[in-house]
Amino acid sequence: MYRLLKIYGLAESVLLDLGEVRGFDYYSGTYFEAYVAGFGASIAAGGRYDDMLGRFGYDCAAVGFAFDVGRALSVMETQGVPVPLPGPDFFIIDFTPRKERGAVAGATAPRSRAPRCARDIISRGLDESVAYARAQRVSQILVIGHPRAGAEQVVAMNLADGSERVLAVAEILDHPERVFRGGSHA
Repeated sequence: MYRLLKIYGLAESVLLDLGEVRGFDYYSGTYFEAYVAGFGASIAAGGRYDDMLGRFGYDCAAVGFAFDVGRALSVMETQGVPVPLPGPDFFIIDFTPRKERGAVAGATAPRSRAPRCARDIISRGLDESVAYARAQRVSQILVIGHPRAGAEQVVAMNLADGSERVLAVAEILDHPERVFRGGSHA
């Protein structure tokens, strides 16, 4: 492993500590953890576990590892590395008494053309729901049961430019690309 690190020019960036001893009885050989300088927890771990799969009826040698994505993102944030985390293309807020009916129809129909959809499941005021959507990095909001919309209408809010439109539900279902043109999948 160290020879490969040297070949790739990474040997100076890696510290090998062969004194680590763990109590994981499923490892049958080398076990490793990966750390980043200045961060106190491992961001990846793995090793050799030849006998573990046999416990489940499949006797086979194995090697595996996993990255802790949350910790890796924390390291990147600490180091000032920008990590663009896109949110849903649109967010559904439903103020009607039978939320499940309107929101589910609105959420499932356009998914094939704008796949990143989220739905507010907590009852709260419009301002609070919009603030939550912003925190989730949403680009568009559909408000079902808005006072300015009729029975078969929704209010579409574009958070990027602040515009609002009243749209017929049929238009959204028939032509979602017109509604979601500001989203990343439009």
